Amino acid sequence: MMSPSPELVQLLRCPVTGSALQPMDPASLHLWNQKIASGNVDNRSGKTVTRLLGCGLINDDGSLIIPVHDGIVVMLEDELIPTAQLAM
Repeated sequence: MMSPSPELVQLLRCPVTGSALQPMDPASLHLWNQKIASGNVDNRSGKTVTRLLGCGLINDDGSLIIPVHDGIVVMLEDELIPTAQLAM
């Protein structure tokens, strides 16, 4: 699992809210990957997420996950994962 450097994370902002980002904690990452594996996670465009997160970044208000795959931060708005669906 390749994570973005702390220096890069400090520079990045959520493409939707403009807020700062922070790395997801391991417990949250595990929980989301379980939900993704069960086919119950959609991105902002409504498409089912099928690729497990190597790691992820979360915006300041905790509303969006920015996926990170092979060290590449996916900043496309449609690919972000709304966290409100975890309660569903």
